[in-house]
Amino acid sequence: MTSLLFRNLTPWTTNKAIYIALGVLPDSTKEILGIWIEQTEGAKFWLRVVNELKTRGAQDILVAVVDGLKGFPEAINAVFPQSVVRPADLTIGRIRRDATIIGPATAAICDLILEHRPHPEQGFRSCLGILRLARPFGVGRLEAAASRAIEIGALTFGSVRSILDHKLDRHAANQRPADGMPILHPNIRGARYYN
Repeated sequence: MTSLLFRNLTPWTTNKAIYIALGVLPDSTKEILGIWIEQTEGAKFWLRVVNELKTRGAQDILVAVVDGLKGFPEAINAVFPQSVVRPADLTIGRIRRDATIIGPATAAICDLILEHRPHPEQGFRSCLGILRLARPFGVGRLEAAASRAIEIGALTFGSVRSILDHKLDRHAANQRPADGMPILHPNIRGARYYN
């Protein structure tokens, strides 16, 4: 058995954070891309990390999920401008919960947007934009605009914003005749026009 004797040691502590970059590859395998120990974080630190990842061979970052790290989104966009950066707490569940709080039509339009996109990431920004419209326009108007957007099949943030900007949420959408008869007009060609 070996024993060690230490003399004149003063205990010391230091606060340092350990950051781990985890990459998920197209085949769903996960790799640790690097581990960094740093006293503080900031834009310079994250720019150094992202540049180091690029020098190691990372060709692109498709989606970066960050948890409130200062300067990280800016650093990623400086090195990989096409990257999508989103907060870690941004999930489909959170979007649906927030939309349900506003109202059923807002929840329905967010569900439709998320379902009709090939990847949920593509619908996050549209849904977040729609949810943020509650601040300037109010919950009641946003709910009415979401309802109108669903009626006319305009399932985008821009459409909901346009409805609110033009105050179309206060008017009912044009309804088709109840009997389901097609609308006859010389400018409507119909199915027989196309071969």
